[in-house]
Amino acid sequence: MEIGDRFSMNEKVDRMAGEGSSATSRIVLSASDIRHIVNDYQREAEAQEALHRGSREVERMVERGLRRGWVAKSHRRGAVGRLACQLACGTISRRTLADVQSVGGAEAAWTRIFGSRSASEAAAEE
Repeated sequence: MEIGDRFSMNEKVDRMAGEGSSATSRIVLSASDIRHIVNDYQREAEAQEALHRGSREVERMVERGLRRGWVAKSHRRGAVGRLACQLACGTISRRTLADVQSVGGAEAAWTRIFGSRSASEAAAEE
């Protein structure tokens, strides 16, 4: 929604509130106003869904004794960082699964990244 459009809609509501309009008063919204309201609602719903999706991964990190952002704070970046984080959390995407299979399995991938350290040991060192 453009700032001018939002300002215009807010002005309508503010004017009615300032005039002491009753609960039965009508606010006339244009088609553009309605599209913007629907788009704002959809963006908010998508943002909430994204937060909910990530919450399980955060729970798994806590269960495994990992601090949020530990891979990002390490020297591991890109594909190696993605692989390290997903292996440590136990949530594997299809892409990561393909990478894991290409190096000979999860144990081989883990050893390449962390050596003999556990996830919590590696995270504690970062």
